[in-house]
Amino acid sequence: MLFPEGDDSETYGAVVTVTVTVSALSVTGASVRTDGGSYLKTSWYTISDAPHPITVTWQAATGAGATDGSLTFRVNGTVKETLSALDNDSLRVEQARLGPLQGIDSRTRGTEFFDEFVSRR
Repeated sequence: MLFPEGDDSETYGAVVTVTVTVSALSVTGASVRTDGGSYLKTSWYTISDAPHPITVTWQAATGAGATDGSLTFRVNGTVKETLSALDNDSLRVEQARLGPLQGIDSRTRGTEFFDEFVSRR
């Protein structure tokens, strides 16, 4: 899932990634962008081939120079990781994009299913 800053933006305030390997499915909570342009990432977490509610709570810092922004990543309602003290006040999440982003080779085929998507402000 991508959370771009604007309608046609290629700059993302946050990204959630799911990867499939031969032995497991893994999900990374997010990469979150800071005002300086760097991305901070949560760890990877193994999940089973079953439905899993994944929740990302993103909060912009309160003002210029403030470092009170955060991103909390939950799987199955359990907090897996929180990135805090973020300087991300100049960023806004205005939309979400669901589906594959990159690395799709000619052998990759199938359908990606989303049972539900909920967005709140």
